[in-house]
Order: sequence, then C-alpha cells, then structure tokens
Amino acid sequence: DVVTFGVAPAAMVFTLLSQHSRCSANGSCPLGMILPYTAFLIAAFSALRLAKFNLDTRQSHSFIGLPTPANALFWGSLAVWLSQTSIQVNLTVFRITMFLLIIWSCQIMVSEVPMFALKFKSYGWKGNGIRMLLSLAVVITAAALGELILAPTVIVLLYVLASLLTQRNSAA
Repeated sequence: DVVTFGVAPAAMVFTLLSQHSRCSANGSCPLGMILPYTAFLIAAFSALRLAKFNLDTRQSHSFIGLPTPANALFWGSLAVWLSQTSIQVNLTVFRITMFLLIIWSCQIMVSEVPMFALKFKSYGWKGNGIRMLLSLAVVITAAALGELILAPTVIVLLYVLASLLTQRNSAA
C-alpha cells in the first residue's frame, strides 16, 4: 500500500516538478532544485497515515484523515492532467501552488478530521444522504468538466469538503 498509494504518486509529482524546475540562465535556482524532492513527503506521510490507520480502532466505519487511496487518486489525476495540458502558467505560481498542495495533502492525511466512508449499509436516504449527494456530485463533475483525467482530483476535493461540512454540521 505504501508503494501503490504513497511512492507512486510521489514519483509522479517529483517527475512533474522536475520538469518545471529549470534554472535561469545564470544557473541559480536553489529552491527550484530542491522543490521536486518535497514530493516524497507524500510517500512519507502516506506511510504514516497507513500506520495510524492500522493501529486506530476508531476507524472501523469511517476514516480519520484522508485515506491514502483517495490521496493517490488526487495526485495521480492531477499529475497526468498537468503533464498533458498545454495551459501556460507562471512558473513561480505553479511551484508555490504545488508546494502548498503537497503540504495540505500531507496534513489532511494524518489529521484528526473525520471522513465518512463511501460504504452504503442500506439503500435509503437516511444514513446515506451525504454518500448519495457525493455520488451525484461525482456524476455532475465528470460530465461538467469534460476532462475525465482531472475529474478524480476535483472529486477528492469534493469528498474532503463534504466530510468537513458533515463534521461541522454534526458538531453544531
């Protein structure tokens, strides 16, 4: 699981960041050379997340923190889409955004944020409302984007948002 859901997406992000870490003509870009290696934080935090999951008895019917398969789906989809798109972005903005996404991803995996499981125990609305709404959002997102490669990234973000909103509503 660490290799599949941690090392593989980290290697994809490393490759992507390496391709966007060209130095200036004078050769000075120490941060640009280091940035690709921050991708391996994804692998380290995925290993930590998996260790926590295996030891935590509270996660039998839901999750605490973003599951590593969802994180891998987020990064795999984003990396493939970015490598295939021809959108021109400012290199500094790209680097900062990717770094912030890496930090967010690592933090949300090991956080204490409750995330609902997508397991349906019955077919009724009661107890499954959030799962059904997320399923509907998945279909709408995939259709609206037209970019099926990017859809998993957006869907994982919707899953995190839905989990945060569910937690907020249940605490109120």
